[in-house]
Amino acid sequence: MKVISGIVLRRVIGSLIALLASVGNLHAAPIYNLTSIYNPSLSNPYGTPYINDLGEIAVSNGVRSASGNWSYLNPLGSFDSGDGYAYVTGINNLGQTVGSSTTTGMYMGAVVWNGTTPTGIDDGTARGSTLTDINNHGHWVGYGENHEFAYPLAEGITLGSATYYGRATLHGLNDMGVAVGQAITHEQIPATQAISWSASGMQLLDNRVITDVDNNIVAYWQSIANDINNAGQVIGQAEYEAGLHATLWENGSMLDLGTLGASDYSNAYKINEAGIAVGDSNDRAVSFHAGQVLDLNLLVDPSILASGWILSKATDINELGWIVGIMNNTLSGQTQLFLLKPISAVPEPSTWLMMLIGVMVAWRRRSMA
Repeated sequence: MKVISGIVLRRVIGSLIALLASVGNLHAAPIYNLTSIYNPSLSNPYGTPYINDLGEIAVSNGVRSASGNWSYLNPLGSFDSGDGYAYVTGINNLGQTVGSSTTTGMYMGAVVWNGTTPTGIDDGTARGSTLTDINNHGHWVGYGENHEFAYPLAEGITLGSATYYGRATLHGLNDMGVAVGQAITHEQIPATQAISWSASGMQLLDNRVITDVDNNIVAYWQSIANDINNAGQVIGQAEYEAGLHATLWENGSMLDLGTLGASDYSNAYKINEAGIAVGDSNDRAVSFHAGQVLDLNLLVDPSILASGWILSKATDINELGWIVGIMNNTLSGQTQLFLLKPISAVPEPSTWLMMLIGVMVAWRRRSMA
């Protein structure tokens, strides 16, 4: 009886270990409920959606409440000055949004909206400008452009000393006042590379440079930092020999996050405080976490995929794990925006480990009986 119990025990343990490994491959992925947030009344119904921790979603010229009601952002200028454009690029937990807008002329100008009311940000030098992110203190970042030059815009944070050549843009900001983006930081390197920028100055995140014996630069790679969380994890995209890949910068290290399948392309756009980033690879919406690339299409009702819909790009994630993005229908050619909300969760690996220990204890008691 002890021999039989040992065999059965090893089989049970083997099965649980295999199950634990499969859970690791899904990085404890939740199962999601998919909702279309398509709104044809938006000036651009296919624009990039952003979400805050209250479940409010900003896209194009509108903001969708957690209950599904829409409000619309006023463009710059007086309300009787004619049609204008408003395009949002971020939303914080205070409901403030940022982006760009215009009612006259050909250039878009940087804007902050409190509710639906816009405040233009004009330093008088840009031919075009946009704000790209706003943190939960109401501080914002962005950039202005003037012919071939680009320079950072920031409010409420201190940017320390820096040297850049012609281009420096900011794309993400955390609540600690650290901004990230890209810049040309060397006169011999014309490509923009990922940076972080705070009161202590600009830091080049991507320092991959190859020099010859005379210290001349012979090779370099381009990169961009898209977002940063409060733990200082920075995500974005970098050029590698294998292609353009989503990348994580953390504690001085640079990690290629990989791609989905054999694709040579991936990008990570936003990251939450749990360290889960979202983006796209191989024309599919994905998440990146703990060294795993997960196709988000695997976590929705299979009947949705059977009807032709493919989640093609995940653009933002909040602290509740809600994800927004863009989906396309391969049968009808339609494009819509989506919201994914977790409805159940696979147990964490630690939970499976406790189950495994419990099984071992139970079989040990049985074998000793």
